[in-house]
Amino acid sequence: MKRLGVIVLTVAAFALLLVSCGKKDSSVEDPWKEFTSREGKFSVIMPGEPTYTTQTAPTKEGMVQIHMFLIGHGVMAYGIIYNDVPGAIADVQKYLDERRNGAVLTSKGTLISEKKISIEGHPGREIKLKTADNMQYTGRLYFIDGRFYQVIVTAPAEVNAEAVSAKFLDSFKLL
Repeated sequence: MKRLGVIVLTVAAFALLLVSCGKKDSSVEDPWKEFTSREGKFSVIMPGEPTYTTQTAPTKEGMVQIHMFLIGHGVMAYGIIYNDVPGAIADVQKYLDERRNGAVLTSKGTLISEKKISIEGHPGREIKLKTADNMQYTGRLYFIDGRFYQVIVTAPAEVNAEAVSAKFLDSFKLL
């Protein structure tokens, strides 16, 4: 659990690096476009084409291949991260609890809010954290047919990111 939490926050840190190096787009064209991953079985709107990377990580369920789609835009970063979970998960709510706890622990952050959510009848959680480095992290975590998805947005804590975060998070759809 802790290792996967570290991966999640490493990804968030990478996304923040993208933000600090991100280009400011001065064109009037709206950069938000639908992005679809057939292999990942999802679509989402994002402010541009994300960078795709993979990473292998050990978990208590076994080795997993983590697929990451990340983009920085302005002062914010956006990501879709997923991995297939080996074996069966007997208690999905406990699994989501462990993932939430891992994110809080590895960020040395504070859980600001949490609520149970679902997508097409599949269980999920929305969590909001303030990290030790004064960033806000909003993530929607879903467990869907043996696959764990993380839909995340990060921004500096002082930024009012609610509307744009909701635009991204609400656009996540299963294929």
